[in-house]
Amino acid sequence: MEKRIYWVLVLLVAISGLGIMIYYGVQPKPIPKIKLSQFESPRVLANSILLRLREEVRNNSVVFLGVEPEHPEQMQVWREFLSQNQEAGSTYQIVVVDENLNAAKLFPEATVLNTKLQLQTLADGIQKATSMGQRVAVITASLYTSQIIFGNLVHAYKEILKKKEQTANEFMPLSFSIVDFPRAREQEKSMLHACIVDGVDQTGMGPFGCVIVQMSRANYRKRYNPGSGVGLVNQVGLKDYLVLYTNEK
Repeated sequence: MEKRIYWVLVLLVAISGLGIMIYYGVQPKPIPKIKLSQFESPRVLANSILLRLREEVRNNSVVFLGVEPEHPEQMQVWREFLSQNQEAGSTYQIVVVDENLNAAKLFPEATVLNTKLQLQTLADGIQKATSMGQRVAVITASLYTSQIIFGNLVHAYKEILKKKEQTANEFMPLSFSIVDFPRAREQEKSMLHACIVDGVDQTGMGPFGCVIVQMSRANYRKRYNPGSGVGLVNQVGLKDYLVLYTNEK
């Protein structure tokens, strides 16, 4: 009887350990990539991302770049990112911009699509381009690109890949999502993406806001000159990066 109980406990521990491994394999702990710093311009931030994450960019032929439409300076970051990313084997030859961003002037070479309503067209275009050895960058809203938000555009795109049996690492998208962030506790009330706990969240975006709050609170004590650009970058998923960028209050 005692032996039976022993082996049952061993089995339960093993199952629990496996569950933890699977969970953290899918949702790795956030890893700081660029600590909170002052950036003189969007160009400097873009250059910092390229320098720090050069290998990640080079090794992924499809990248989703997210912005908040209410913050046009965020689109400047990705314009600089794409223009500076000229290393052989790293450049993105095809650029797609969501029509709702009204960013055609910043990216005159880009193809303009409604990325949400024309997802299949986007997926087919990416497949065609990558099969020809070209690399693709898609610029759309951060709510669509962050892989923290289940059921959004980037997850729908990944489901299309699975149906086509294109689940190899080279096809799965890399995501960078920029968001504004609070610099003090009292500013959390006016966040665009609220932190809403499970059981109360009706939007599915609560976890996204909570990650922003978690990253922000860890840096409230660090202060820079008012009006200066400040930001940081964390890896929040296997191929998912969250960029916090704002003007110091």
